[in-house]
Amino acid sequence: MQPQPPIQSRSWARQVIHQSVSQMGDVYRMHIHWQSRLAVRHNVTYRHPFLDRRLCEFVLRLPPEHLWHAGLSKYILRQAMANKLP
Repeated sequence: MQPQPPIQSRSWARQVIHQSVSQMGDVYRMHIHWQSRLAVRHNVTYRHPFLDRRLCEFVLRLPPEHLWHAGLSKYILRQAMANKLP
């Protein structure tokens, strides 16, 4: 896991998020396509929780400091699960 650069501003963080999403879009679509085909072949339903539209919309509305903190990504998720996961 590579540490993220320090957050310079909210607009900078939003720009980084949107660029990352747009650049990875094709890769994710291809990955999901092949995972779905493999799942169908084995009679399994494949769902990726981080690709839920409602979750993506929620995350895009969060302040940047909830996304990265001390070089760690998914900060709000890590905080939410701190007492639930080892």
